[in-house]
Amino acid sequence: MIYDKYQKQYGFTLIELMVTIAILAIMAVIALPNMSEWLDGRRVANRADQVANLFRFARSEAIRRNTPVVVCYSNIRSDGKPDNMCTATSATNERGLTAFAIANPFTLPFNTNRDVALRTVAVNQSNNKRVDINLSNLNLNGSVNSSDNAQIFVFYPNGTFGRLTNNNGSVYASTIPVGNGLVRYAFTDEMVSDSEKRKRLTSAFVLDTNGRVSICSKFSTNVECTSE
Repeated sequence: MIYDKYQKQYGFTLIELMVTIAILAIMAVIALPNMSEWLDGRRVANRADQVANLFRFARSEAIRRNTPVVVCYSNIRSDGKPDNMCTATSATNERGLTAFAIANPFTLPFNTNRDVALRTVAVNQSNNKRVDINLSNLNLNGSVNSSDNAQIFVFYPNGTFGRLTNNNGSVYASTIPVGNGLVRYAFTDEMVSDSEKRKRLTSAFVLDTNGRVSICSKFSTNVECTSE
């Protein structure tokens, strides 16, 4: 076969290119909202996973160090270190949570000269609150205990788990409920107002009476994951 350098070359016509671009544009319009929701969901799930791992870490550290370890809300300073642990302000801000080991005499509040901050998880940066945390104390049957407003949790060296409401006094006080209820943390996108979308974006986990973590699946029907 003799090659003809003047043989006509075929390509795409302008109309074909315009049709292809139009199809790609339509596909992008359809896909982008779903991609945006997926990214929002991953942001929420990532924060939930980090906090769940913080509780796992606190439980193991209490046993390893043979000293109580507390987990509670904290503010996050510009250098990434925790501040205002276990205060009402930090609970309102929902910037993050910190696990710290308490030394003898095992009393709150946190004492920088005595206690040791072990690990901090940042949930929201500065004043940009994007992830909403819904903390629920539950009865043993999984129903919400609306009268229980504990937001400070302590892991003991013997593997038990207690819930505190006040940031003062001994973590061994006889008034501290130990092993008598569940705790649920649910995370969702603060910027979403649509209830169905918020539900789709929610990631949650439950702490049992010994402080062990159980992740709630998106399709869970367990009362401790779904009660309101």
